[in-house]
Amino acid sequence: MTTTQLKGLIPVAVVDFFIDDHRPPFIYPRPLLAPFNPQETTIDQVCDWVAEESKADKRLVTLWKPKEYLTRKNMKQLRELLKVNDYNLEAFCDDITGDGDDPFSSLLADQSRPRDAKLPLLVAQILKGPEDKTSKRKRNDQEIGVEMNEAMTSELRPLIKRYKQSLLGEAPSPSVAAQPREYYNFQNGVSPIVDGRYASRRPVVAAPIVIYDSIFATFIADVNSSEPLDDDDLVRQTEKFMESVSGIRCVENESYTSNRVGLKRILEIALESMATHTDGPESDHIIPYLREVEPHEAAALGIIEEKAGVGKSGDAAVQAEFYYRLYWKERSDLLDASFSSTFLVGLMGPYLSISGAIWTTDIIVQPLVSGLLWLGSPPLISDVEIIRVARVFGALKKGLKSLRDRYRSLDPPAGNILGRFFPLATSFTYSGKKVSFKYQDYIKSKSASCLVFSAILDNEVIGNEQQVVVKFVERYGKDAHELLEKEGLAPKLYYCGDIWHDDLAANKGCGSRQMIVMEYVRGRAATRADCTNHYEGLSKAVKLLHDKGMVHGDLRRPNIIATDDPNAPLKILDFDWAGMQGKVRYPLRLSKEVRWEPSVRDYALIEYKHDDFMLCRLTAAL
Repeated sequence: MTTTQLKGLIPVAVVDFFIDDHRPPFIYPRPLLAPFNPQETTIDQVCDWVAEESKADKRLVTLWKPKEYLTRKNMKQLRELLKVNDYNLEAFCDDITGDGDDPFSSLLADQSRPRDAKLPLLVAQILKGPEDKTSKRKRNDQEIGVEMNEAMTSELRPLIKRYKQSLLGEAPSPSVAAQPREYYNFQNGVSPIVDGRYASRRPVVAAPIVIYDSIFATFIADVNSSEPLDDDDLVRQTEKFMESVSGIRCVENESYTSNRVGLKRILEIALESMATHTDGPESDHIIPYLREVEPHEAAALGIIEEKAGVGKSGDAAVQAEFYYRLYWKERSDLLDASFSSTFLVGLMGPYLSISGAIWTTDIIVQPLVSGLLWLGSPPLISDVEIIRVARVFGALKKGLKSLRDRYRSLDPPAGNILGRFFPLATSFTYSGKKVSFKYQDYIKSKSASCLVFSAILDNEVIGNEQQVVVKFVERYGKDAHELLEKEGLAPKLYYCGDIWHDDLAANKGCGSRQMIVMEYVRGRAATRADCTNHYEGLSKAVKLLHDKGMVHGDLRRPNIIATDDPNAPLKILDFDWAGMQGKVRYPLRLSKEVRWEPSVRDYALIEYKHDDFMLCRLTAAL
């Protein structure tokens, strides 16, 4: 690699050394990226820039070059070298601070590296006195890699910290993690994979990934489509693949080559066996897409893990989950830019599982095909079974191409990672027009279970408001909401309809789920005193509903907002369960912490007496 080929940002790892302090040096989680042309800048300029970025006196900054070739992806290796050498940089680095006038490119003249090698990682040693010690809170943020800026409000701080914490925990290699005991131990940790499985304590139950990414919703719709399958070659290739995987294999990797060839022909896309990093574990098959623009990283469109059969040396579906985690951890720039949608495929002899994975505050994995799909040779006069499998492969082929297009066009805003925490459903229709919005924050829950968000309309104002609430539901009592809205007893309802209003196929994949957009009411959760003082209004709301044959079902203080408007002091929320008495039911998994009317049960019909009971409870001591 010649100096004329050098390009890109210069990575500098920062290590704080504390004067008169027994604490070990602090290594920043990520390197700084100096925005200089490596062919034109000098070492002194890099040193000046590091001092300015770190708010340190340049005289206390020493720049080192590791003798071993490291890149920005080798921060873990750098930490190990520091510990092994008792934090003595001189033991494994050269001090280059004194070469200040030399061009940066001179550092590379004597190094032999791969043709496509990245710029080498430098190390900045910064001496800090006691008066320079960072506050406990700020240091904690730095330890998990949170770099707060103006866009990262205090409300969003928990999301960013949770995401960074999910990156930190170590896990066994995917093949080891697929074993029940190791899987159990990891799920018992602080950042389990939210995949519906738990160990000794239950993790959060995540929001459906189909509200985040229409590609997964479209996949589900395509799998369940009743339209004729017109791809003749796909059907023939599927039949050949099913015949191949029907063979019994005693050795796990015996069928890897033939399966890879078969899958390539079916999916019409490249499959590779790729390590996450140097000397890291390899996936059985990965479907990568290498971006041609920043960030220059390979997105994983699909990850396929194989086992000789069900229960043989671990769970292939679980192994794919852990490879997803390991793969995306090593591609932090692209991970920061999106929630990193990937199809996960488990191939266990003649059985197939397909899941979708995203990484918001946590890794969320959800099945896209019910149960395990049988790929074994079907009986005679059963072509319909082969066509059914071909339809699944066709949906996967389409989904992979859609993801490739997504990662190709991804243009993340520099320095802002907030967009990765929110769904891609960002518009609705109002008065016959499309209205777009940007999410601001999670409401109610700062976790993967959040279904309610605050948002700001793009260049639009509805009434006098630009801020709205966006909510995702399985069903909604629109008539009940609108009835109370007319009386000023509920927020204004702007939209109740399809999540992907301009994508019919994706909406089919969402089932009965809907998006709700309503007025953002400024206020606070109602107290017992609020409900007592305005009991007449609450009683009126219940009577209005009951007179129309409707029930609310969830009339509790957290679902009532106390406002500053004297004409509408209380607003009732959460009409998810509302509807006609005798038709609407409570959901499954009712909260055990709420004191319901004694006859209330999971999935029971909602009755008038239930609302009456909850109305009385509003003014009672909890």
